[in-house]
Amino acid sequence: MDEKQFLITSLQLIEVSLARGAVKGEEVKVISAMRDYISQGLQKYQEPVSEPVEELVEETEVAEESEE
Repeated sequence: MDEKQFLITSLQLIEVSLARGAVKGEEVKVISAMRDYISQGLQKYQEPVSEPVEELVEETEVAEESEE
């Protein structure tokens, strides 16, 4: 996995975690700082994240349902 893909995947994981409410309280400040750092790293590639968070959440929910 190259740096660009790593940064994109990391950002997507952060966004999904926040959307699901997995991060709360003081942890949000740390996650926000991580998100800002990753976003700055992605700026040099000048490309948007490959998939919106909503699509990732839906894909994850479908995968979890099929596992049950």
